[in-house]
Amino acid sequence: MKTQKIQLTFFLIGTLLFNWLFWQEQLGLNLLIFNVFILLSSYFIYPNSFKSKYVIIFSILCVLTAAFVFLYGSTIAKITNSFSLLICIGYIHQPKLKAAFFAGFTSIINFFKLPLRKVFNNNSNNKKQKSISKIISILKIVVIPLLFLSLFIWIYKIANPVFNDLTLQFWLPIKKFFLTISWGRLIFILLGTIIIAAFIYHNNIIKFIHSEEKLSDFITRKRRTKAINSQINNYRFTLSLNLKNEYRSAVFLVCSVNLLLLIVNATDVNWIWFNFKYTGDFNLSQFVHEGTYLLIASVLLSMGIILYFFRKNINFLPKNKLLKQMSILWIAQNIILVISVGIRNYHYIDYYGLAYKRIGVIFFLIATIVGLITLYIKITQLKSAFYLLKVNSLNIISVLILLSAFNWDIIIAKYNINTISSEKMDVLFLLTLSDKVLPLIEENKHLLNQENDFFSNSIYEYNYEYVYEEKLFNFLETQEKLSWLSMNLSTQKAINYYKNRK
Repeated sequence: MKTQKIQLTFFLIGTLLFNWLFWQEQLGLNLLIFNVFILLSSYFIYPNSFKSKYVIIFSILCVLTAAFVFLYGSTIAKITNSFSLLICIGYIHQPKLKAAFFAGFTSIINFFKLPLRKVFNNNSNNKKQKSISKIISILKIVVIPLLFLSLFIWIYKIANPVFNDLTLQFWLPIKKFFLTISWGRLIFILLGTIIIAAFIYHNNIIKFIHSEEKLSDFITRKRRTKAINSQINNYRFTLSLNLKNEYRSAVFLVCSVNLLLLIVNATDVNWIWFNFKYTGDFNLSQFVHEGTYLLIASVLLSMGIILYFFRKNINFLPKNKLLKQMSILWIAQNIILVISVGIRNYHYIDYYGLAYKRIGVIFFLIATIVGLITLYIKITQLKSAFYLLKVNSLNIISVLILLSAFNWDIIIAKYNINTISSEKMDVLFLLTLSDKVLPLIEENKHLLNQENDFFSNSIYEYNYEYVYEEKLFNFLETQEKLSWLSMNLSTQKAINYYKNRK
C-alpha cells in the first residue's frame, strides 16, 4: 500500500512536471531535469532494482546522454537518450534481465499495455470501484436520452426560425467557453500522463525473462540417446552423414568466397590504399555509397552464413579445423574490406568535406569491425547467436553514445570552412546545418557571395545571403518564444554572439 501511494505521488508530480518542462519548448535542459526525475522516482519506487549493474550503468548513460543534449542539442543525442531511457526503465521494471534488447522490448510492450489502468486499479478500493460502476450506469441512462434530445433540437431548429435564434443565444456563451480551451495542450497533457504512467507503473512482463533463461552464451553439444533398435540406428547414421555433408558444403563455400574476396581486396588495396587519384572521371559520391552498401550486404551475408554453419553440432566435429580457419580468414578479409570502405570515405571527405552521412559511415565501420571481432570470438569460443545479439546491441548503443559526445554541426562547419576551397564549398549544405553554426557563417559571409559552379547542376537558383538572413531571423524569433528550459549551451553561445553584436 505504501508503494502504491509513492507511485501515485510521483505519477501526479511527473504529469505536472512533463507539462511544465516540454509544452511549447525544445529539448535541452528540460530533458536533463526529466531524466533525473524519472531515475530518482524509480529509485524510491523500485529500490531493489538499483542493485542491478545494468540499471546503474544505464542510469549513468541516461544522465550522460541528457547532458550531451544540454551541451550540444544534437538530434543524435536526443535519439540516444530516448533509447537509453527506454532500456533503463525496462531493466528497472525487470532487474533480472541481462540483454539490452529484451529490456527495450519490455518497456515498449509496457507502454502499449496502457499503464494508466494501473493508476486507477492500484489506487482504488472496492467501494470506489462500486461508485465508478454506478457512475457508468448513470451515464448510460443519461447519454441515450441526450442523443435523442439533440436530434429533436436539430429538427426544431430547422423548422422554427425563432427557436433557432433562441438556441443560438443559448449556445453562444458555451461556444465561447470551449474556444478558450487549448485542445492541443489537453492532448499534450494526456500524452504526458501516458508516458509518465509507463515509467512509474509496470505490467509484470516476464516472458522475456523466461526467454532469456532458455538461452545461453555458449553452444552446447546436443547428444542423442543410444539407439534401441535398428531403425533408430539408421536414423542416427543419416544425421551423421548429413552433418558431414553440411561440413563439406560449408568448407567449399567458405573457401570459394575467400578466394573471391581475396581478388576484390587485392584490387582495392592496390588501387584505393596506395594508388588512388581522383580526376573527376567518375562519381565519387556513388563510389563511396555503393562501396558502403556492398559492405553492408557482404558483412551481413558473411555473418549469416557463418552463424548458420556454426549453429549446432558442426562446432564439435573432430575434424572441423579447416572450416574454422577458413571462416576466421573470411572474417579477416571482411575487416580489410571495411578498411577499404573507410579509405574511400576518407577520399570523399578530403574532396567534398564533412557531412552527416560521411561521419555516420565512419562510426558504422567501427561498429562493423567490433561485430566481426565478436563473430571471431563466437567461432573460437563456441559462443551462441544470443551472445552475438546481446553483445552487438551494446556495441550499437556504445556507437550512438560516442556519436552523441560531439557537437557535429560545429565540427562539420569549421572543417569545411577551413579546409575546403570556396570553389568546392557546398554553401547550401552549410545553410542546412542547425542554427548553432550561424555565427560561423556570419564570420565567413564572403562564402555566401562566392561564385560557385561546382554545384550548378541544381534545378533551383539560390540567393545564399537571403537564405542566411531568413534562417537567422527565424532562429532569433524562435528563441525569443522559448524559456530557459529549452536551453542548450551551444545554441546559447550563438544567441549571445548576436546579442553582443547589437
